Amino acid sequence: MDSIITFLILLVLGYLLKIIGFLSQADADTLRKFVFNVCLPCMAFQAMYSSTFNSSFFLIAALVGLLHIVGYVSFRLSKKSLKEVVFAGWAGNTAFMGYPVVEGLFGAEGLSRAVVFDQSNTIMVILLWLQKGMKSVFSPPLVGAMLGLLLKFVKIPTPFMDVISMLAKTTSPLAMIYTGYILTLEWDYRVIPALLVKFFILPALAWGFSSLMGLPLIDQSVVILQSSMPTMVVSTIYGEQMGLDTSFISKAVVLSTVLYPLSFVLWTGLI
Repeated sequence: MDSIITFLILLVLGYLLKIIGFLSQADADTLRKFVFNVCLPCMAFQAMYSSTFNSSFFLIAALVGLLHIVGYVSFRLSKKSLKEVVFAGWAGNTAFMGYPVVEGLFGAEGLSRAVVFDQSNTIMVILLWLQKGMKSVFSPPLVGAMLGLLLKFVKIPTPFMDVISMLAKTTSPLAMIYTGYILTLEWDYRVIPALLVKFFILPALAWGFSSLMGLPLIDQSVVILQSSMPTMVVSTIYGEQMGLDTSFISKAVVLSTVLYPLSFVLWTGLI
């Protein structure tokens, strides 16, 4: 519970920095680029480099693929008015919020699993939902995770690892401050179905699939938490490319982020 209170304080701080004019939109854009292109890759690298490689990583990736296949089939079968609901429910913020939350609860061991979930999630969104080529898959966090695995048995000089560690530690506060900056407090009852998918249906599916696959408890816990993350910020960009209502999706991003603590309390209590 302490970790979510810490993250809430950082979210509020980001929102207040916007309100008082300390952070401009240009500042926030720079912050986002720094976190995505520098901090998150360092965090992913450190997590995979220092982790004990586990065969369950493959099961987590397979589970993410299965979840997305279920989501995409539902999306294709849904009438137009429900397509945004399904997409907003499936597109989770598993990096900006997922990494800090999982690391706060489960440490480095949980973080490595969160990275596997997130990168599998990103790959499925790009290949399945957006139907783009493999070239689009290689984001900075994925490259960081892959380098961490490739260099796992290489002794990296301490100064370099110290720099990576220092940058990785800035991810959580900076990501949360940025997320707080983009919040706008505007309620829209039409988003409720998307919130139900995001906070209840998808995590419940993840729980069921992970149990059937016999994943260890920590893997199940990470998978469930990652599945319950708020709608990803870039889903508005993806939604525009898919011809969806970006106004609806942007509201889903904001409201799911604001209400996420309720989901966090629910699922951490159950797992």
